[in-house]
Amino acid sequence: MVHSLKIIKQNLLTILAMFALIVGFSNTSYGQTLMPLPNHNSVYSGSARGYWFVAPTNFTITGLRVPSQAGTGLQYIQVVKLGVMPPISAGSQTSNFTTLVYINGATNGVIQSVNIPISAGDIIGILGTAGTSNSYATGAYTTNVYGNNFTIQRFGYQGHITGGATSQVWGVAQGAGGSISRVELYYGQPCAGVTNMAVNNISSMAADFSWTGVTGSGGYDYAVDQTAAAAPTGTVVNTNTTNGNISGLTPATTYYLHVRNYCSSTDKSSWDTVSFETLPPCSEATGVTITNVDSNSASFTWNSLVTGLIYRYVIDTNRSDPAYNAGTPTNVAAGSVVNLLEGTKYYIHIKAYCVANDSSGWSLDSFYTPVVCRAPLVSFTDINSNRAIVYWSPRLSAIEYEYLVNTESAPPVVGTKTIQTSVQIPYLDANQKYYFHVRSHCSDRGILASSQWVSYEFSTHAVSVGELDEDNMVMIYPNPANDNFTFTVSKVEENGVLTVTDISGREVVKTPIDKKQTSVSLKGQQTGIYLLKYTTALGTGTYRILKQ
Repeated sequence: MVHSLKIIKQNLLTILAMFALIVGFSNTSYGQTLMPLPNHNSVYSGSARGYWFVAPTNFTITGLRVPSQAGTGLQYIQVVKLGVMPPISAGSQTSNFTTLVYINGATNGVIQSVNIPISAGDIIGILGTAGTSNSYATGAYTTNVYGNNFTIQRFGYQGHITGGATSQVWGVAQGAGGSISRVELYYGQPCAGVTNMAVNNISSMAADFSWTGVTGSGGYDYAVDQTAAAAPTGTVVNTNTTNGNISGLTPATTYYLHVRNYCSSTDKSSWDTVSFETLPPCSEATGVTITNVDSNSASFTWNSLVTGLIYRYVIDTNRSDPAYNAGTPTNVAAGSVVNLLEGTKYYIHIKAYCVANDSSGWSLDSFYTPVVCRAPLVSFTDINSNRAIVYWSPRLSAIEYEYLVNTESAPPVVGTKTIQTSVQIPYLDANQKYYFHVRSHCSDRGILASSQWVSYEFSTHAVSVGELDEDNMVMIYPNPANDNFTFTVSKVEENGVLTVTDISGREVVKTPIDKKQTSVSLKGQQTGIYLLKYTTALGTGTYRILKQ
């Protein structure tokens, strides 16, 4: 019997110990202590409610949570420090307060880590809802922090805080009744912050930084911005190391490094902040002078920088900045480039590299390589005893051409101008050597130039039986042609027919020639040379045309 009582006693002690452990877990979180609250009575959803109190001692609020009895909505919590002692009428709410924290849409049921130092005598108000629902309980409730008793009183806002922190609140007088909305308040030692924050290797646009870590840390957050406030506004980076770096900063500007420690996934230290100032800018290259520009090369110089150690330059056709370390390095303020394309706009990008691993932005200038004015490359077709057709491809930048046909090999002084790329030369003598002289006249961005004369030799055929009457002149234009060309005769012959075949002998067009001008279509035909056979009662003439 005694042995059985001993076992029951041991089991009871074990149960009590487990109960105490459970209670301890329910009232604490990562070293935090839960301030006692009254029991939940009902749910109210009309407006945001909470409680206010006068702090009996110095302490730190380290966590906040809307209890699950309020519902399953997201958590909205606002903590304020009042500048006036209630009572404050609900009909004439006050804005005489400072918001210490506003928690916007936090996950339901999760303790929200904060670090809010409270001093004895501070008048603190707390609002909290799950969605728009409050966990209601009896007000004028006596609670304690570190064993120091005080009363929490009815507190509210005539609206909801789901759309942002309120700027109007009210509260009942001390000792007055009325329901409160339950918001769990945790207090205790906050999560320890980092120490020995240092920023080094500062340049005009970048910096390295480090700090001394916290033993047992679960990681760190850092941010770099231009806000001196404790909470950063810049992008927050999470890391397991105790250092980092930042680039893309503005020269000669004050920045702030913010770092906080993770004691756990939900318990974070307050932000520690240190300031630093970036160096003045590593100046871009100025005074770019471009010389010796021709159709395929150029030289250039720029003003030498006192702080410039080396330079890099890139020559391309892209106006956008090159990659950071792209280009040709040089320690003098000059460069050159060859193997360029004529008729092309090029950009010169120059970057300076200065002290402290600093660099300038890319400076930008441009130049244009002129197109050489070249004479046409001539071809002949349909040479017979009294005429010939001469044609060529257009020359880049040519606006017109000048030609002359004679029996002299020396280039002429002046000739006939045309904007066409083919000419038909009539009234030639049979079996005669001729010279076709031609040159281009060009305009490249308003700069006028002329090519040299080039001369081509050709000979007309001797008169042969079966050839058309020499008095009947045939003209074909334009040649080369696109989709259509005109076949012209000086007089209409009896039974005249024009047959067009491709170089394989396939007939593509056959049309009567019963008038002096006939339009012939090559639309839909492939590019290339086509044979034209003009047949009349007097004979046959054969010609060629080039379809472009």
